[in-house]
Amino acid sequence: MANNNNSDLAFRSSLLCLAAVMLVVGLWTHSFRKMVATYFMGLAGIAGVLLPDWEFFDRDVSQWAQPVTVDDIRPDDVLRPRSTRRKNSERDAERRRRSSARSGERGGEMRLLTHNMLSSNIKGVTNGFPLKIEPEKVVEKQVDMNSDFLRNIFSKIEWKAFVDAAKALGYSELPEEADATLIDSQDFLTKFHHALLEIHLEEGALVCPETGRRFPVNKGIPNMLLHEDEV
Repeated sequence: MANNNNSDLAFRSSLLCLAAVMLVVGLWTHSFRKMVATYFMGLAGIAGVLLPDWEFFDRDVSQWAQPVTVDDIRPDDVLRPRSTRRKNSERDAERRRRSSARSGERGGEMRLLTHNMLSSNIKGVTNGFPLKIEPEKVVEKQVDMNSDFLRNIFSKIEWKAFVDAAKALGYSELPEEADATLIDSQDFLTKFHHALLEIHLEEGALVCPETGRRFPVNKGIPNMLLHEDEV
């Protein structure tokens, strides 16, 4: 490698000297022909110097020093000082750590709204809804009430399954039957909102009504993944 570097240095130095000589000749004589003659004579001289180093000419092109291309340059690395890039990287890493910590503390949100839309998809199951609830830990989280949302979602709720799920989590203030006339009642909307969005299954399990297969709920997140023989 040392010989290769020396040869490269000699070649580049020779070219620089040749360019300097050509410039001097051109300025001194004002003759293009003499500049061309100087160029070819200089090349011959360079070849005479480097010809004994056959490895210089036989060297694989991949071993030559490659120039830096535009693709190798990141604009941020060029425009921002190194110290600034390091500080920004540390700040981004700290932000990600805090976000992960908040996500871990908050966990999932297994509301009765979510439960009302889940079913067992085990192969061969024809009646996988509603999933039975085996609660171990139930929490309440206050949520701002949106009456328009409640009125719109009401028609999409399977009411009997919703009432049974609320009872399983310890809330029995909902009517056994409900129709569209109740959505104009503020008292009903308040109870509906509380059961739908504020009661959470934090720990426990959801059970397939047909097979008895248990889907665990951990930190408010239901694990509905199936085994290979269940798909």
